[in-house]
Amino acid sequence: MTEIHWARIIFIALFVLIAVAVFLLPQEYVFRGAPNRAPWRDLRYWALLNVVIHTVVYRLLCALTFEVPESVRVEIARADALERFASKRVWTLRKRLVEGVELLYSPLWIFDAEIRVENAEGVTLRVAVDGIDATVRVVDRAVHVDEVAQPCLPKLVSREEAQSAFDTEFPVWLARTRSGSMIDSEVRGLVGYPWWVEYSMVGGARTIRALDASNGAWVGARGRAAILRGFVGAARDGG
Repeated sequence: MTEIHWARIIFIALFVLIAVAVFLLPQEYVFRGAPNRAPWRDLRYWALLNVVIHTVVYRLLCALTFEVPESVRVEIARADALERFASKRVWTLRKRLVEGVELLYSPLWIFDAEIRVENAEGVTLRVAVDGIDATVRVVDRAVHVDEVAQPCLPKLVSREEAQSAFDTEFPVWLARTRSGSMIDSEVRGLVGYPWWVEYSMVGGARTIRALDASNGAWVGARGRAAILRGFVGAARDGG
């Protein structure tokens, strides 16, 4: 399903409207007081050329622009996250110093998969492919999406790589869980998924804990490793 960018369509339509409008001016008005009426002196054609150049440049810029994904709504407030971090004690042999807590977004490619189950058809599952490590998992279809927001962590998995991971791993998950067979699938796009991340120092080494800012679940070792890979990617892009 192709996404329609109405803002871009309206912007280009305004340029087209301007190009049409200048040719509604009578030739006598355009050449008023001009001794030479050669076509190259007709300002209407120059205005048309200007509109064409601006439209081409705009389309090139749109093609080069990075995707700005929407973000999943944060359901866990900062105060609640701080309370949960404080209440979940971490036992270490060395002194642990908490440096801070911040909200981060990581990229997720979202797919809708239509599957066939016993005695029913057309059941749709929402599947996420992690934009950092290409991990595939089924997510809650009820996740709420807010206005456009750029994730803090960089996208390390392209759309094509996400599609390949989905095509490879999701049928395996269906077979392992005996959930059904896939009928069709559709990529919904890229979203930013929110995490509350706590940074701390333990014996001179920096560690993190992470909390899902959408449902409040604790992030396991694999999820924390993905976040750390995102930090590495961000440092590499920044360097």
